[in-house]
Amino acid sequence: MVKSKIARFLQIVFLIFAVSFLINLFWEVAHSALYDWSAFPLQNDIFFYVPKILRASAGDGLIMIGIYGLGILKNRKINWISKIKISDYLLIIFLGLIISVLIEKLNVQLLGRWSYTDFMPIIPWLNVGLTPILQMLVLPLFIFKIISFFKLIDKFT
Repeated sequence: MVKSKIARFLQIVFLIFAVSFLINLFWEVAHSALYDWSAFPLQNDIFFYVPKILRASAGDGLIMIGIYGLGILKNRKINWISKIKISDYLLIIFLGLIISVLIEKLNVQLLGRWSYTDFMPIIPWLNVGLTPILQMLVLPLFIFKIISFFKLIDKFT
């Protein structure tokens, strides 16, 4: 019984990661033109670009698993995504905002891991790019809604 619960949980985690990875991959590619790939430490080279985008999408998938895990703690159910409440939406938005602002501030302003082109819209009071913030505000909601709409989690619970 315990083994089957763990197996179901791991299947859900893998499902969330896979769906998240694919959707975030599209987003990462779409908004990558807003980053300055010619500025060190980035490189304007396909052999650098592809692994970097894949790693970013995998990182986004891990963030989604973290948000899902916090949702489990809040709701005490592994299938909480099937019936998302207003408080869940607020938690997802709050976590998405905090995580994305911290990632951008850390990597752009403190560590200099990437920089923006002049085309990146900047949120003035935060001094971070708009599209990475929107990514973590919109995509978690969208991903959980897709999983819920197609009843993907229900197959494992």
